[in-house]
Amino acid sequence: MEQVEARVSRSWAVRMTIAGLAFAGFGLASLYDGKIRYPEVNRDYRSYLAQYIGVETSELRKYYQPTEERELAKFAGFSQRWNEHWKSTRKSWLARRGWKDMDQSKLLTRQRTPPGVPAQIVVTDYIHSEWDLRTQFLMAAICLPIGLGILARLIRALPRRLVSDGVTLQTVEGRQVPFSAITGIDKRKWNRKAIAVVHYSIDGKEATAKIDDWIFKGAADVLDQIENYLGPVEAEAEGDEMSSQEPDTSSMN
Repeated sequence: MEQVEARVSRSWAVRMTIAGLAFAGFGLASLYDGKIRYPEVNRDYRSYLAQYIGVETSELRKYYQPTEERELAKFAGFSQRWNEHWKSTRKSWLARRGWKDMDQSKLLTRQRTPPGVPAQIVVTDYIHSEWDLRTQFLMAAICLPIGLGILARLIRALPRRLVSDGVTLQTVEGRQVPFSAITGIDKRKWNRKAIAVVHYSIDGKEATAKIDDWIFKGAADVLDQIENYLGPVEAEAEGDEMSSQEPDTSSMN
């Protein structure tokens, strides 16, 4: 009988490559933002703000009373200057088009105080908060393992193949399984996911082999050879499964 060989499907490999690179790339970008870019932007922001109002960066976290109008007036116009500075120093397409433009109202914020106590005003000395940084690390921790896992699965699957010569099945793990050792086929997922599980017994040891026609193109032909070999035995097994699923109507008569 003709030998049938199923190799990794090109469409599956392309999809896994895109998904793996997308997750890994997003994870690396998030790690870069949280570790390098966001802190760099914050340092640039604090330095520019301190220079603008004429203080040291360590003096930025200062509380002002709402009545200190002269002190608060020195922050006027800062957001516009910062936005111009941002666009001139940041080379990204989004930055040049005002994606991170700062609103003046976000520079000075009112501190929460107990009822009856006048609200103090504090300078916002960052662009990216601690929560922003933690979020980047969280996304990296989620996306990087997923992306690397997908790519690892792809690399592991690429050299594998599923082979049948009509009397012997070579599984994707490289095991040789004689058709005579096959005890049954589970096809419950075949119509939905193109997955069948072959059950076999060698030297008294039960084991299974997966036939996945989505990952391995041509796996359906391998399954056909196995079913042709099993013939009436498999057909009888399928019939038994179908009959076992029929409802018992004897109590209704």
